Amino acid sequence: MANNGHSSLPYLMETSNSPRTTSISVTQEKIGVCGFSSVVADVAGKLRGYLDNKKPETVDVSLKPVQEVEFVASCMNLSEVPKIKALGVTILPCKTLGSPCLKITAASNTIKEAVDAVKQQVSTITTERYTYSKAGESKVLEKNQADLQAKFKDLGCKLYLSPVITHCQKYRYNIEGCVTLIVGQGNISQHAADALICPLSSSLSFDTPIAKQFLQIGGPDIRKVFDKFLKERQTLQPGDVVLSNPGTLGAQHLIYAVLPVWGKDTSTLRNINLQSTVQDSLLKADIKKCVSIWMPAMGCDTFGFPVTESCAAVIKGVLGFIKQKPQHLRNIFVIDSDAKIVGEIQSAIEGEGYRRQQITNKTATGTTLTAPSAATAPHNTHPPPPLVAKPGADIKVIISGVSVFLKKGDITKETVDVIVNSNNHHLNLNCF
Repeated sequence: MANNGHSSLPYLMETSNSPRTTSISVTQEKIGVCGFSSVVADVAGKLRGYLDNKKPETVDVSLKPVQEVEFVASCMNLSEVPKIKALGVTILPCKTLGSPCLKITAASNTIKEAVDAVKQQVSTITTERYTYSKAGESKVLEKNQADLQAKFKDLGCKLYLSPVITHCQKYRYNIEGCVTLIVGQGNISQHAADALICPLSSSLSFDTPIAKQFLQIGGPDIRKVFDKFLKERQTLQPGDVVLSNPGTLGAQHLIYAVLPVWGKDTSTLRNINLQSTVQDSLLKADIKKCVSIWMPAMGCDTFGFPVTESCAAVIKGVLGFIKQKPQHLRNIFVIDSDAKIVGEIQSAIEGEGYRRQQITNKTATGTTLTAPSAATAPHNTHPPPPLVAKPGADIKVIISGVSVFLKKGDITKETVDVIVNSNNHHLNLNCF
């Protein structure tokens, strides 16, 4: 804007009938006009009118899936399109799952033209989906994912490979009548929530699968909090918790939790550190007046904790948090993309003596759980009573990651790989 102001000052001077003794000085903070009062008033009025037209405005251009925003950011280079470049437009991709968009910023007198130009460019984006369900296909694609993505980029395209989730499970537990612990399947980095927990090792490197997902969706801003630590060669230890800018994640707050690694510390110390990390993360969320918080299976996978040890530490962390008498946080979500781990977490929590209150099953390809927002989530309320299955409805439970269905019907009419039939000791099929 300063450059535009410099180029227009001679024109403003000429049209103001100002004598040559009038001077105009420009700094980053202000524009100064010095001269006779009548001339200063004339020039100042024209400057205000000009600057009002040059005030930056921001408009969101909505896109459908987050993938379209990522495609624009990595493949289209809209800022270099001649028409858009001439308008001095700034384009910021926003990858929030609930409302992915491009934030277009331009001068108020050109913002409409800039938005129209951007919309014209993104209207050409096309998305196609293909399902590969034959034996071995998904493994081959996963193995060659990097090469495939490089070839697609050369063609001006972007390739995404994602597993198809056919069932979304949710298990709800009432913890001491104070908070509700919900366990479910999904991608934690793509959820809209009041707060998200991202686990990191003490190296502060985003080298775990979950951390990479957070960085990809949240953008580089989410790692700026560690710049000071790295610059001053400071380190964080297992058990430390850091609040961060959420970037373009679908959350109001991002909390980094530094986790211990199974096998590196004594069993007592690592369990205490994991418990402390959970408790302190919840306390930070409550201080920020969050109603809901989402975390992965803390300590599992990359960090090596068995699911039972992880769940025991999480439960102790939640109980320690409850002892602090929280005022706002009521819903704690534990999310993992692996249905087997979700089932193991469910079994481990129930092994701790907590009874499942509700099971929600939805047959929906690729759907994920949605957290209640801070504005709509109930405060100081107990979870609803367990749902009773409707007559004739299918019942599903998960035992060690294996789905077991109880269904009413004629077994001879079912399309399955194997049917197990009962018989009597005479083997005459006369069982009924």
